[in-house]
Amino acid sequence: MTTIVTLRTLAECESVIERGLATFVEVGQALMEIRERRLYREQYETFEDYCRERWGWVASRARQLIAAAEVAKTVTMVTLPPPNERQARELVPLLRQDEAKVIEVWRELREQYGEEVTAARVKNLVSKRLERIVRERQAQQKPTDPAPTLPPTVDLRLGDFREVLADIPDSSVDLIFTDPPYPAEYLPLWKDLAAFAARVLKPGRLLITYSGQYYLPTIMTSLAAHLDYVWLGAVILPGAHNQVHQRHIRCGIKPLLFYARPPYTPTTWFEDCYTSEGVEKTAHEWQQSIWCARYYIERLTSPGAVVVDPFIGGGTTAVAAHELGRTIIGAEIDPQAMAAATTRLREAR
Repeated sequence: MTTIVTLRTLAECESVIERGLATFVEVGQALMEIRERRLYREQYETFEDYCRERWGWVASRARQLIAAAEVAKTVTMVTLPPPNERQARELVPLLRQDEAKVIEVWRELREQYGEEVTAARVKNLVSKRLERIVRERQAQQKPTDPAPTLPPTVDLRLGDFREVLADIPDSSVDLIFTDPPYPAEYLPLWKDLAAFAARVLKPGRLLITYSGQYYLPTIMTSLAAHLDYVWLGAVILPGAHNQVHQRHIRCGIKPLLFYARPPYTPTTWFEDCYTSEGVEKTAHEWQQSIWCARYYIERLTSPGAVVVDPFIGGGTTAVAAHELGRTIIGAEIDPQAMAAATTRLREAR
């Protein structure tokens, strides 16, 4: 009986998604119900598998719709006109901080621009409001009990790396070690990352980056637009392997790409593969092994060298570089991830 009820509910939710057609709000709410009630478990092991097999989406697309639906629901509670999906997605980072701020920002945008509110305008105002929230929270710290400061060799910046790392001098960085997001919607970032690396790296120095497999040819083409290909390595993943249903592949490695600002002249021997010690997700959902970061930073730089991570996430690269006596400069667009990274740095030895 339970199975029949579950299948009926799943069918009802899926009919909403198939109409799609309804609105992104209804689709997001239907996906949320499927995820929260685990309705997918009759046929799929994980929500990620369900999204990929049933709808051809990466799970991040489903999460986008769910989050956007939550934003739209929040806004319409106070009778404001609802945002479209792109506008709602730009409001999501603010929703994570303060529901009231979402309403405040959306009202301000509607009053200023009316029907001419664009996703870019939403993003710009949200970014400024997030910065204000950070400043306000810092101001609320008691003068007699200040928050611990980061070491002088650690420089973490909240925002898009293309903006907040723009002042890094040309030819001043010894190594970039990073892990950009893998889904299709983030593919344009890879060419920008390559251009950034070509500017700030010292000649011959490396950009080392994790990558997913699905869009690897596109990613490598983007990196090659500004950098020289050096090598393709891998991180060997222990334990149960993620299943890529669209390819019928159990994935046991994560690609590790090595590109250099030309001309590349090898100076130090290093391994092209690293066996991960296990899953580490305490600070970020995409967190990588700190020991892999430590290995390459230690092999390819000297104490005092400048290491940069444009996608700092939960702070793994930053902690590894700091513990090895390097200067670390990093950027992160997600305030929650930045908070986690900052906490880890303050606790690092």
